Amino acid sequence: MNKFSFKYYPPPVLVYIVCIIISLRFGYNVLVNAALKNEFHIKIADVLSIPLLAGFVVGCLSLINRTVMWKGWLRILGLYDIRGTYIGTVTSSYHMEDNPRKPNIKLYCKLIVVQNLNGFEIKGAFYNDKKMAQQSSYFTSSSEGMKKENDGSLRIHYFYSNKGDQLHPDNKKYGLNNHDGVCVLSYDPQTKQMEGYYFNHERASHGKLVLKLSK
Repeated sequence: MNKFSFKYYPPPVLVYIVCIIISLRFGYNVLVNAALKNEFHIKIADVLSIPLLAGFVVGCLSLINRTVMWKGWLRILGLYDIRGTYIGTVTSSYHMEDNPRKPNIKLYCKLIVVQNLNGFEIKGAFYNDKKMAQQSSYFTSSSEGMKKENDGSLRIHYFYSNKGDQLHPDNKKYGLNNHDGVCVLSYDPQTKQMEGYYFNHERASHGKLVLKLSK
């Protein structure tokens, strides 16, 4: 998130930015020469100055990407503001007491999404009860990505590293070892709800998440 990126800038927006840079450079010369009633000529120095101006513009965009979340700018980029805390449930492919005849294990989940125009990061934890008194495991995301779909929803995916709570009673019972995985979610901008699936690598398990923005 701290590394400047044009990852979420659509090609038309990048073209507009290039056109603005060129217009700023040569537009200034046109105005000055028009005011002085001089004939306008493009000089080599003018062309060489474009990279300097481009560097200045990129520097400004870098600052904007890290610190600004204007709704208007997000709309131009075709993105949504997904920052906040999401609360919900996760239903695992594991069964209670490892007995296929018993219900699937259901946990409560909390996701915290941090976002700027460079991207987003997610941290989360899983709990056995709705009061979320003791977490059974927690995770941090890496290699995140999002894309706006044709129906207006936002497709979110990320890899994660999950760390099991060694003191939790279920750790020994179910072998909640550390593991990595991938999660794919669909975000509805109207309901502020995320729903999707996760897939663990080492444990060869999966599950379904249903989450809603809390604050």
